[in-house]
Amino acid sequence: MNIKKFFINKSVLGTKIRKLRGDMTLKELSKQIGTDYRVISRWETGISTPSLDMAWRLAHYFGITIDELLSNQTS
Repeated sequence: MNIKKFFINKSVLGTKIRKLRGDMTLKELSKQIGTDYRVISRWETGISTPSLDMAWRLAHYFGITIDELLSNQTS
């Protein structure tokens, strides 16, 4: 069985979230996805990563797939 490890580049993910958020404040986004604005700040600064549930909520809110959100590719 060939199992590949999946690593989330926290810096790339944080940059993606900031870019997707655009002019929206952390508090506005936090209300839309049901979390605290400080949690989103930690994602954006690379301190932590969202849970699978929160990643799904982010992806759904921004109209992208979880794969697109968590991919280490920058757009």
